[in-house]
Amino acid sequence: DQYLDKFFALVHALDEHVFPVRIGDMRIMENNLETELKSSIAALNSAQLEPVVRFLHLLLDKLVLLVVRPPVIAGQIGMILDYTD
Repeated sequence: DQYLDKFFALVHALDEHVFPVRIGDMRIMENNLETELKSSIAALNSAQLEPVVRFLHLLLDKLVLLVVRPPVIAGQIGMILDYTD
């Protein structure tokens, strides 16, 4: 599923500190990673149900980890799940 792939690729880039991130023909730099990650989280509701269920344990693990331990992006703590958006 393209939505899950994008989310997992961005989370992997955060974990490994690998920039820029290539997703398909798109190249994501560290300075706009937070925006892309937020949009990928919002887009997860468009993912197909079967892949979401298959990878639910990984998806929930990564989402909870983002809440409990916010990532450091470009030297600043990311506000990935900012409720003011």
